[in-house]
Amino acid sequence: MNSDRIVRLNELLKALRAEVPGTRTSFIVTIDGFMIASDIGEDIDQYEIGKLISSMEQKGQKFAASILKASGTRFAVWSEKGDIQLFPLKNSTILFVLSDSDSRPGLLQLRVAKIIEIIESVINNEDI
Repeated sequence: MNSDRIVRLNELLKALRAEVPGTRTSFIVTIDGFMIASDIGEDIDQYEIGKLISSMEQKGQKFAASILKASGTRFAVWSEKGDIQLFPLKNSTILFVLSDSDSRPGLLQLRVAKIIEIIESVINNEDI
């Protein structure tokens, strides 16, 4: 993937964080754990993000594969500290969004629904 497309994806993820209160970080990874794009703030431990992706790769490939088969679906894990939401994309990629406990999941889902098509077009190198 060329650098212009990566920059565009990073811009989309940055806009998502700016537009949805409580969103802390987001990133797009392939099913094998390769990070394509990210908007990881300075307050986020990148090592922890790496562990999350590695865990998905090592223990959750079957789960990740099932997520990708259920296109258009959102998967979420909620906790007192916040939540992780996964949005399957085309081409064996997944959008991860980490949010604070005071986030607005409904607003996030609406915003993500609007940008998924753009993200997939950028990944596929299509005109938007």
